[in-house]
Amino acid sequence: MSLEGPNEKSRSRTRNNNRREELSRLPCPVCGAQDYQWGSLVGGPTFLDEEESVRARVKTIMSARRRTARRCIDCGNIQVFQ
Repeated sequence: MSLEGPNEKSRSRTRNNNRREELSRLPCPVCGAQDYQWGSLVGGPTFLDEEESVRARVKTIMSARRRTARRCIDCGNIQVFQ
């Protein structure tokens, strides 16, 4: 549950949109293209012990933090942002 009010959420969304616009102007560090597909990277590298149950694995993955990411349309490079 978020403790942010409606105005704070709006300001946060505006900051995120501005940041995305800034990042969209930067070329891909691998191929130099500027065409991206935006999305989220969920989970990231997570170590799951072989002894953990399937339920524990799903719970670990579902509770993982989402990160904003972009995928270069030309070369497929994925960049992750906080």
